[in-house]
Amino acid sequence: MSSIIFEHGGTVDKFIGDGIMVILGAPTPMSIPDQVDRAHHCAKAMQSALANMNEAWQTEENYSFRMRIGMHCGPAIVGSFGGPQRSDYTVVGHTVNIASRVENMAEADDIVMTEAVIAWLPAEAWEPLGAFKVKGLDLELPLFRVKKSAFGQVA
Repeated sequence: MSSIIFEHGGTVDKFIGDGIMVILGAPTPMSIPDQVDRAHHCAKAMQSALANMNEAWQTEENYSFRMRIGMHCGPAIVGSFGGPQRSDYTVVGHTVNIASRVENMAEADDIVMTEAVIAWLPAEAWEPLGAFKVKGLDLELPLFRVKKSAFGQVA
């Protein structure tokens, strides 16, 4: 997955348990439309790669994995945080919190996005999921999913 992230211009912020936090637009700046386009294609490539890896793992090891992806975009603070004993290059802020909540609301095999993301994608790329109460927000957040083809692969 790291290779796919790097191929799409992403930065691996951190590995969290079995998850990967990815940012686009830092440290190399890029426009919001470019960030969203790259993130969208990266997420689809990751789902596709996992499907391919699962075929081999299912045959050879009799196991497979499922992945859910949440996407949000907006302002954030990026840089080295910490002190002399320990510091980390990371991203913090409300945008990061929402992205985490969106990922937690996604079902396995889905790529779920906020309005901030779909505003930069063509309408044929996504479908509405509805509005959901999200921890830490006083309002319901409309969420959207990347459309899947008839074969179950991400479009």
